[in-house]
Amino acid sequence: MAQLDILSAMALSTLCLFQLASTWTVNNFLMTGPKAFLTYASSVQTGAQRGIRECKHQFAWEKWNCPESTLKLSTLNSLRIATRETSFVHAISAAGVMYTLTKNCSLGDFESCGCDDSRIGQTGGRGWIWGGCSDNIAFGEKISRQFVDALEDGHDARAAVNLHNNEAGRLAVIATMKRACKCHGVSGSCSIQTCWMQLADFREVGSYLRMKHQHARKLEMDKKPMRAGNSADTKRAIAHAFRSISKAELVYLEDSPNYCIKNLSLGLQGTEGRECLKGVRNVSQRERRSCRRLCYECGLRVEKRRTEVVSSCNCKFHWCCTVKCEKCTQVVTKYYCAGKDGARKHHNKTKRKPVTRRQVASNFLMTGPKAYLTYAKSVQVGTQNGIEECKHQFAETSFVHAISAAGVMYTLTRNCSLGDLENCGCDVSNNGKTGGRGWLWGGCSDNLDFGEKISKQYVDAQETGQDSRAAVNLHNNAAGRQVDAPITTIFPQAVKATTKRICRCHGMSESCSLQTCWTQLSDFREIGNYLKIKYTQAQKLDTDKRRVKAGNSADSRGAIVDAFGGVAGTELIYLEDSPDYCRRNASVGLHGTEGRECLQHGAGLTQWERRSCRRLCHECGLRVEERRTEVVSSCNCKFHWCCRVNCEDCSQIIVKHVCAKREAGDGYAVWRRYRGPK
Repeated sequence: MAQLDILSAMALSTLCLFQLASTWTVNNFLMTGPKAFLTYASSVQTGAQRGIRECKHQFAWEKWNCPESTLKLSTLNSLRIATRETSFVHAISAAGVMYTLTKNCSLGDFESCGCDDSRIGQTGGRGWIWGGCSDNIAFGEKISRQFVDALEDGHDARAAVNLHNNEAGRLAVIATMKRACKCHGVSGSCSIQTCWMQLADFREVGSYLRMKHQHARKLEMDKKPMRAGNSADTKRAIAHAFRSISKAELVYLEDSPNYCIKNLSLGLQGTEGRECLKGVRNVSQRERRSCRRLCYECGLRVEKRRTEVVSSCNCKFHWCCTVKCEKCTQVVTKYYCAGKDGARKHHNKTKRKPVTRRQVASNFLMTGPKAYLTYAKSVQVGTQNGIEECKHQFAETSFVHAISAAGVMYTLTRNCSLGDLENCGCDVSNNGKTGGRGWLWGGCSDNLDFGEKISKQYVDAQETGQDSRAAVNLHNNAAGRQVDAPITTIFPQAVKATTKRICRCHGMSESCSLQTCWTQLSDFREIGNYLKIKYTQAQKLDTDKRRVKAGNSADSRGAIVDAFGGVAGTELIYLEDSPDYCRRNASVGLHGTEGRECLQHGAGLTQWERRSCRRLCHECGLRVEERRTEVVSSCNCKFHWCCRVNCEDCSQIIVKHVCAKREAGDGYAVWRRYRGPK
């Protein structure tokens, strides 16, 4: 059985909610459903993760710190509880799912969904009208309700409380939305404004719900009709209890247990051993009092410990494509809650170990401004995306440099627009300007300039040399990014060449008399296909070798400049002819094509893919061998709330074709054809 973590399980559970009733069991349901709902699975999972992360942040220094152990026990028959804390979990989870669905809808990640333009052109108030790209909160609310609320299939008071708190979480997202405006007028007079509604940072949603948690109300139920067992009386009692409660308030049924004491039956670990803050600057008053709450109020003492912390430092980006870090140690002082009767442990003072800093010419040192470490993950993910696309297409160094630089720029741009990076967001620099006949710039354009800038600082820093090889690599990096045109042009370059313009119509009776448009990244596969065409047309760089060998740096640079004189910035270039990829050559890291898989049959294959066996096997003097393989994969997955997914193991026989050596006397002449350079 494959077991997923709590956050993935909460999201994956929502895939199971819309199926035939015959597939349901008491606490489990089969993870199938309409294809449309599978489209939202990734966003639901991300939203659930966002909600639980915010829960842990809000309660990090409280007696109850949003532990996953309590979530796992929250619905196990008699242990199913509905405390003040679980009301927050339901609210923040529903809010996280709604928030992410709304954000991704506005970014165009879903078909038939985009910005909310229902009020565009209408007067919003004195001196401003509705315009731009408002976040589609109605879509996020609708899909979130269908996914999250469907987990509550009961009709008792507990289910009613959970559904109420789910709705309170969604209302919190709406309540924290902000109105953003842009001025229009002569010389910046701001005589008229166009405004749109946009989501606030999710931290504001968490803080809003934290305040609601502090003022949560206990639901007082008339237990007589509940015990009678009459469903009609039960519904009336529940409706009567909710009569005086606002939809925006959190409610609960049971008082919270004592979170100071360890209680394994309820999944509580107690506060003994928990860290608290003492003598720390730049923290809130509540955080400064965490030792009093966690330790003294629970009958514990505060114990000071000097701990040697090992963390990653001096991270370096290695081409291609990993980020490697050294391990640095630092002695820090921390404070923990300990039992009053426990003996104080003696902690030896530890000296900080010196950290060696090795300068490697071919690697970019990712220290310096703290902001650069923020982008490290995006850079690594971007290079991995590039190499995956390279493996999908083929492999040559000019293409590898271009697709890697494109992958880094693509991922940074995407994460910037999603709000995952600080001090970065949508590109609204052109909003309100005329883009062409009948349309204006508006909405949330992907911030290509930001992605270009950081990608260049990371990837191009690998090339520290001044020779022709470094110049070729830098040229191919730029060809992958292709950043030499402004956003308002037709984008004749790689990442920008595949960028799409998305527009929304405005006008009476859908006349589309005016459009607002924004730019959006296409699928990365389109960038790979674009660069594949550039690869097939790559040019060999001819340099004056006598000037290069002379050793004069000025002559060498002049020779390189002359060689690049006839090469367009959008073209891929190379220096040496390609080796024979048919043969194994360990000295240059080539494994040959023997043992490589090829495609002979299959629906949906391109002509190039159908001819792969001829290229990889026959043209390299090999034969095609059919092999049958048993593949074991997960199937029939069922979700258990809360929070795990159990799957069965299913086996399937698949047929593959691989290149193998020709056997003596098989009747075929050895035919090889060496394909050209690049």
